[in-house]
Amino acid sequence: MVMESTAPSVDIVILHYNGKKYMERILPRLLSFTYPNYKIYVIDNGSDDQQVSFLVDQFPSIHVIRNNVNYGYSKGKNIGMGYATADYVLLLDDDILPEDVRLLEKLVSFYQTHPKAAFVSIPFIDWGGDLTDAYGLYTNRRKPSVPLRTVSDSVPFEIPCPMGGLLFFRKDIWDTVGGFDETFPYCLDDWDIGIRAYLLGYQNFLYTRSHAVHLGVQRLLDRDTYRWKYKYEMAGFMYTITKSYTVLSLFKWYVVGYSYFFYKTLRQIVRKHDVMLFYSFLISHWLFFRHIPRALKHRQRIQSLRQIPHDEFLNLAPPFDV
Repeated sequence: MVMESTAPSVDIVILHYNGKKYMERILPRLLSFTYPNYKIYVIDNGSDDQQVSFLVDQFPSIHVIRNNVNYGYSKGKNIGMGYATADYVLLLDDDILPEDVRLLEKLVSFYQTHPKAAFVSIPFIDWGGDLTDAYGLYTNRRKPSVPLRTVSDSVPFEIPCPMGGLLFFRKDIWDTVGGFDETFPYCLDDWDIGIRAYLLGYQNFLYTRSHAVHLGVQRLLDRDTYRWKYKYEMAGFMYTITKSYTVLSLFKWYVVGYSYFFYKTLRQIVRKHDVMLFYSFLISHWLFFRHIPRALKHRQRIQSLRQIPHDEFLNLAPPFDV
């Protein structure tokens, strides 16, 4: 990493939790980036001592910040952003491997030619696969997996919300939008902040000229991890739309959203042979109702700052058939 340069500065911020087997592959790739002006920060979210020692001993040029406990996704990433001082930030999960060593040059150039850009993602595929559903977050349409080439052959395009595993943005945009909501440890990061950016008049994009690989497929398959995440999914959805949608959109999506999550719960119980997912679904009800007053308080501020009268982001669609 060469730090004497007139190029805009970039901080790469990685949220890490017991991800040594992934970071052994990811950090060498990041350190081989050709961009002339960047630093790497790893925010360790309460990992085992051995995991932290590995980071410090094997990669002395990176900055390791250790949290004493696991704060979850939103707060953990907000803590990491407290250390970022560069013009731009690449915010990464610890199991996302960028394939392109020229990624930072490309993202900085793209950002500079799109003055309304807030958050930019790139598509990624699961390790060993060639399909992707990581081409933006959509709530208004079914989003099946498609061949990576289908996405890569498209020009970069506008998306409702970015993918949280890899986010690129200007630091001042992050400060303006306000960072991640910390109400829940999961499911209040990418989607929530993407909508808030749109309401302030910005746009989110998928940059299609690079891609990344999701190494942590087994994490998603782990039963306990999935149960833990699932109890926040419906709660996070309902909480976010309560804060951000217009009244007309809100009541429609209460019905549509709840119906979707009820169906998804039954489907996942059958697919994963795990009736305890229904318990996670019930907990999600309690989490949402418990935090309705907080959501309404945030709603007053968000709606007062709204720059667009309608929820136009709900009309966005990929530029290819799905």
